[in-house]
Amino acid sequence: MPDNVPKLVYVLPRVRIVTGDAKRKVVNVGKAQFWPDEDETWNHTLRKVRPRWLDVFRDFPIVYSLQQEQVAESEPSVARGTLLISDDDDWLKRYVENLIPIAYVLGLLQNHRLSIPPAEAFQYGGFLATDRQEEQVTLVTKFGDKIETTSSLKLFPPLELRGVQREYLIEIGDEAYLEAMRDVMQVFHCPPSAKLLNRELVRRFDEIPDDRIVMACYHLFRSQFGNDFASPLRQDYSAYCASLEAALDVDGTQRGIGVEIANRLVNIYPDLPEQELRLWFKGLYVERSVFVHGAATRTNDEDEQAKLAFHRCKHNSEMLRWLCVDAIHDSLRMSLGHRASKLARLEGEPYSWLCKIFDSDRKWIDLAHHFTQSQSVERVLGYSGAEIDHFVQDCRSFVDRHDWRCMATEKMPNTEQVFKVLAAVAYTICKSDVASSDDKTAASKIVDVAEKKDRCLLRQCVWKRPYAGDELVPLLKSVAFHTAAFFTDC
Repeated sequence: MPDNVPKLVYVLPRVRIVTGDAKRKVVNVGKAQFWPDEDETWNHTLRKVRPRWLDVFRDFPIVYSLQQEQVAESEPSVARGTLLISDDDDWLKRYVENLIPIAYVLGLLQNHRLSIPPAEAFQYGGFLATDRQEEQVTLVTKFGDKIETTSSLKLFPPLELRGVQREYLIEIGDEAYLEAMRDVMQVFHCPPSAKLLNRELVRRFDEIPDDRIVMACYHLFRSQFGNDFASPLRQDYSAYCASLEAALDVDGTQRGIGVEIANRLVNIYPDLPEQELRLWFKGLYVERSVFVHGAATRTNDEDEQAKLAFHRCKHNSEMLRWLCVDAIHDSLRMSLGHRASKLARLEGEPYSWLCKIFDSDRKWIDLAHHFTQSQSVERVLGYSGAEIDHFVQDCRSFVDRHDWRCMATEKMPNTEQVFKVLAAVAYTICKSDVASSDDKTAASKIVDVAEKKDRCLLRQCVWKRPYAGDELVPLLKSVAFHTAAFFTDC
């Protein structure tokens, strides 16, 4: 393209998409390229002048204390995020609304350990870049244009981005990596890596920009706004259902779509409690139907019970995000010809999170049963054969797949019950023949504190996140640590 021809550029000022490779700054998705908003990009890639009006996008003002007075930074720094371009401007203009959600999904697994930004971070706007330094710019909205200059305003981030990390990592992998991974998959029958799944998503988008998995990404992204005005929860619920329907390839013309999606989820998650999963999803679909079609004139008792079960969960948005991500990745695995996808889910943190949300109530009940029965300490120490295997499994499941924050309110134990279990766990260590003298001394202090119900002293004497092996004492120490977390998580 000649230098004097205007170039369509989309700017994402609130997020900086990075590759993880210092030598490679661009992320290619189909015909599109995501570049950092840097002078080097403007000078060597775009070969255009970076317009001064882009400086209207600013970071949050910095306010600091100076001799007990609040002082604001005089000039908040310019927000330089990401530029989205393509050699085919018409194509880019048509499919930009799909490209942004794909970028969001491409980085979900790499970024979830840090923090996943809300959809507000991917705010974008398009303009024509020229060779001249323009003093004015026309910012386009759906209902009219806004003509602005650099000095006319400053646009600060929305509140939802306060404290959110700006950089967003996307790793797709080069051809050499992909070929090596394909060989590894064939030889060892292991599931595709996140990079390989990302590459398959990009391939499908490049082939059919409105592919069903692409649309599943689109609906998922539209549910991730942090601002309730931009996207109310019931609108989010409808978007989650649309994402699952597209990802699971459900025929939208048939009746009973909600039941069919629930059937597919049960098949994907055979280890999750089926009845709870079905009831919970029915409640979600009832909410979606009310949002889309309006409430029925007569209420249905089953629907009302399902809605109660759905709203009883405190982490619906988090759970639905990972359900959609898993469904999208499951379809990508099948697209790659890899059907043994259960292992990939079992090893993934999203699956672990789902287990905690659906199963924490039961994991606490199973654990508490061992330590609230009559003569619990003697019975636990007397376990053998299948009994000890069952006990170890219950302890491991409690440590690995339970979270106090995920328990239903009506299933949450009271403080006295938790102290009782904690005292029994510690006393079991005291009476164990294989516990060291140091462990017995520490356990004795925990028993004393638990019997006094002193939650402040408890923090000082409980073990600090011990390693949980299958041997009795290390396992009981982990159980004690996790039980004591009740007093900080709840």
